[in-house]
Amino acid sequence: MAKRRHTPEPVIKKLREAEVAIAEGGTVAEAALQIGVTEQTFYRWRSEHGGSRSDAPAGCWDILAPLSDTSRSPRKMRRR
Repeated sequence: MAKRRHTPEPVIKKLREAEVAIAEGGTVAEAALQIGVTEQTFYRWRSEHGGSRSDAPAGCWDILAPLSDTSRSPRKMRRR
């Protein structure tokens, strides 16, 4: 049987479905079975895509990280 590759959008949708099932009292195994993947795949997807904690795929915030450096005051950021 050929391997299927999942794009980020369907993965995030499936993760949300699984998170709802878990929040309703189901187990991770039941939620993974419901979305059609193994537990290991569920955990890997959750670590890669951030689960349902964010609407944006994981990695999007890497671009904004340098812009949100609040530890430096504007004076220190100026060139001398």
